Amino acid sequence: MAKLYPVQTNFTAGEFSPRLLGRVDIAKYNNALKTMTNATSLPHGGATRRMGSNYIAGVKTDANKVRLIPFSFSITQNYILEFGNTYFRVYKDNGQVLDSGSAVEVATPYLTAELFDLKFCQSADTLYVAHINHAPRKITRSSHTSWSVTTISFTSAPSNFAGSAGEYPGAVSFFEERLWWGGSTDNPQTVWASKSGDFENMTQGSDADHSLEYTLAASQVNVIKWLAASPNGLIIGTVGGEFVATGGGDPITPTSIQINIATRYGSNNVTPIEAGRALLFIQRAGTKLRELAFNLDVDGLVAPDLTILSEHITSGNAGYTITDMAYQHEPDTVIWLTRSDGRLLSVTYERDQNVISWASHIIGGHYTDATVTVTDYANIAVGTTITVTKSDGTTVVFTSEAISGSAPSETNGWRPNESNDTTADNIYTAINAHADFTVANPSANVVTIKETSPSSYGLLSVTSSDSTRLACVSQGIAQVESVATIPSVDGTRDDVWVSVLRTINGSTKRFVEWLNKDVFCDSALEYSGSSTTSFSGLGHLEGETVQIVGGDATDKAVYVEQKVSSGAVSISGSGVTHAYIGMGYKTTLETLSPEFELGPGNSVGLAKAWNRIIVRVYETLGMTINSEEVIFRVTSDDLGTPVSKFTGTKEIVSLGYSTDDLEILITQSQGLPMTVLNITGELVLHE
Repeated sequence: MAKLYPVQTNFTAGEFSPRLLGRVDIAKYNNALKTMTNATSLPHGGATRRMGSNYIAGVKTDANKVRLIPFSFSITQNYILEFGNTYFRVYKDNGQVLDSGSAVEVATPYLTAELFDLKFCQSADTLYVAHINHAPRKITRSSHTSWSVTTISFTSAPSNFAGSAGEYPGAVSFFEERLWWGGSTDNPQTVWASKSGDFENMTQGSDADHSLEYTLAASQVNVIKWLAASPNGLIIGTVGGEFVATGGGDPITPTSIQINIATRYGSNNVTPIEAGRALLFIQRAGTKLRELAFNLDVDGLVAPDLTILSEHITSGNAGYTITDMAYQHEPDTVIWLTRSDGRLLSVTYERDQNVISWASHIIGGHYTDATVTVTDYANIAVGTTITVTKSDGTTVVFTSEAISGSAPSETNGWRPNESNDTTADNIYTAINAHADFTVANPSANVVTIKETSPSSYGLLSVTSSDSTRLACVSQGIAQVESVATIPSVDGTRDDVWVSVLRTINGSTKRFVEWLNKDVFCDSALEYSGSSTTSFSGLGHLEGETVQIVGGDATDKAVYVEQKVSSGAVSISGSGVTHAYIGMGYKTTLETLSPEFELGPGNSVGLAKAWNRIIVRVYETLGMTINSEEVIFRVTSDDLGTPVSKFTGTKEIVSLGYSTDDLEILITQSQGLPMTVLNITGELVLHE
């Protein structure tokens, strides 16, 4: 018997790809996690529970997707624009901008299907907009409530700027005091630049400040997807590769411009972001994030793949793609991305410290219900099971019986009958009889399942042992459809804004929300004022089960989850002066299995067990370690007041030998903070 003392000092490698399990030869293996959900890595090494979200407003039309666009005029005047079908609305200071009680709204020509193809760049209070189906336009702000959208009246505009739908330039950017356009349908490889310092003057000539036009020389058609300024020149992202425009060591002029190929990965339509001296862009297929930067060793630009160790997160191994991206500068550098299935992703990015840490985030709340569809009743075998996994992770199994008729003979039994419809009705009868579930009367052969008292942080899942005859669709999570960042109201950090698709009380809703470092539930209402036990204004969560966290400005306690009724919830006992109420979510940190060299062999397959597991935390309240609840309230605490945040170590004893991997699982489902700094323990091996 041997005792070993493995230590994981940091989590700066984030969640590792399942393809890398056991790859202890990779330097970052000891800094990685098997699972990292609803948490982000700190550049110092720890992993902290992700910020919850504050509800701001519903979008104009729930049926239509929106895109969030940042607009920053000054350090104190920063806006989020909600672009929807032929309009945009305005948000500022963590609220919606109103004029005489109504949302400020401005008409645009852009349809829902065009929103994520729009390209933007900003100068002072003017935002220039490009799309191949529309003449170039500018959005101008005169005040918080006064905005306009106008077609640009260029001086000596190129013919492509006055064409028809599909012929206009689709990309725009500023570089070296010029406004650049590119990528029309008729001229997919051509860029145009304004006169220097005169952004709407396209008069061409040979003088250094004249406008210019240039067509990429390439062996194949390279449609321009975006333009972006960088310290290395104007980067031109095309489907065939990435080009860089320079002036050959001097400013770009009509006679000095040079455009050369930098890399040949090919670019996706997602707008790239500038991060320090690098440009981060999505590769053509939409699953890889690349970092375009100068490399001294090759004396040129390179674009390494930042997803190589976590490729499963961006693609989900299921054909998903990246759809939107935003850059948070403060307090830590984090890239936020949306995936095509609505999953929110993040990568903590501190290149100087070699920190590239990926995680995924499941936003609290659901958008649909689980269903079972009977497709072939006649061939359902006796013993066919339907397994419903509740949002708290527990399961209930329903099993088919041999006897015909509707009434089952066993608890959780059901009987196939003489048609798909009647079989569905019998499944409905069985599941609806269980106290944990509420089932609507079947619509034809479809059974729709809800939880009677759902946990607000989990998912309802349904599977069958015969997926051919019983088609099951599990409950989906709330979907994040767009992400953007702007400086916070006080200028100390960047706020992350999201648009979220939810199902609330059976209806499709789309909300605009922002991630709040002081809140640990989603779509939350935050209260601050005189002591109270009742909270209203929750109409956006009507009929949903919510978490309630209340106390004072510093310390808070978790109250019993409640269902919102008439837009309100209440707590028992003494009143609180500060609270937030919203949908819960579950944070999960799961370590990789420790592996050790043991003379001529290793630890794989040996009987082993954790004697002790010690977790060092920072300003934490609430967690489980390997499903064991960690106690934070001690006997000396006043039972009538919330517990203060804890910094130090927590320990559990964990016995029981196994030949399987021995991952350590840390979770937090309460609306409270959790930051894990490192993990150590005593591991016993039987050789």
